[in-house]
Amino acid sequence: MKNLYRILIFPTLIFSFVSIQGCVSVSYSGKSYTSTEKVEILKPQDTAPAGYEIMGKAVASGPDQDSSRADLQKKIMNKAKSEGADAVMIVLYENVIIGKEREDEFLNSGPTNSAWGMNVNTQGDTDQLNIQRINLGKADSNQTPIFKHVMKAVFLKKTDK
Repeated sequence: MKNLYRILIFPTLIFSFVSIQGCVSVSYSGKSYTSTEKVEILKPQDTAPAGYEIMGKAVASGPDQDSSRADLQKKIMNKAKSEGADAVMIVLYENVIIGKEREDEFLNSGPTNSAWGMNVNTQGDTDQLNIQRINLGKADSNQTPIFKHVMKAVFLKKTDK
């Protein structure tokens, strides 16, 4: 029975941990208070609104293809709750270029004789195309930017005033 428990609980814990992690990461720097249940979203301003003080700032980011603005905002809001914020001002959301990729990096990365230059027709026969083997260099290809989403927010705490 004890072994059955171990067999069932370990995969469940691993799956739960991986599911929680997701693709979006959040970093926070500032003060922490007792966690809150409700966090308001306020319009961005140059200074803290009346009745609030700035308690810290957070940055959330995630891959362009695997995350959305809503994903980043959800992570920011969860972090704000856990840090004890009463309100959040989202001050920036943008796509940032984190690198570039080239077509030739993918085309020339396969094993040799991997059928490049072959054309398969609808009958399943292969016909050799009258073309040179694909061998692109930097000058022959276009670079495609790789993006990530970034969201910056300020966490606010209500003051007694």
